[in-house]
Amino acid sequence: MPDGPNKSIWGKEQFEWLKSTLLESDAKYKVLVSPTPLIGPDDTYKSDNHVNQKGFRHERDVFFNWLSENGFSSDNFLIICGDRHWQYVSVDATHGVKEYSSGPASDKHAGGWSNDMLRPEHQYLNVIGGFLAVTVEREDGVPVLIARHYGVDGAVLNEDRVLAR
Repeated sequence: MPDGPNKSIWGKEQFEWLKSTLLESDAKYKVLVSPTPLIGPDDTYKSDNHVNQKGFRHERDVFFNWLSENGFSSDNFLIICGDRHWQYVSVDATHGVKEYSSGPASDKHAGGWSNDMLRPEHQYLNVIGGFLAVTVEREDGVPVLIARHYGVDGAVLNEDRVLAR
């Protein structure tokens, strides 16, 4: 099916639930954990996610527009993506939404992308195994979300700090 308003990977009921839950939450930070990317990038031959031209970009764009219209930004909303075989932090150029990919748990499963394929949306890219940890810590009484990418040896490879506004 061609991408457009009648194509959905989430379905109408789940999409409405996501939006209402985000609006009802009084949490400083809202985190969407998705098995597939909304920003990516991802391989161009695929069509199973919100990034690919043959995928569900229209639904993603509707969601990102809704986020902007309702006061969500990279200061209070982020996406964590699994099922990518590389670690990354990407920012959507139009809406400023940020996505963190956890990457694979082992170096053996890292691949499908390469470190020399850096794109404008990447703030961090590393084709390596490890994991992503996200915590909220208080600094001088203010909650700060900290996203850290780790290597398989436990070394911190990337750290991103988000201060809610």
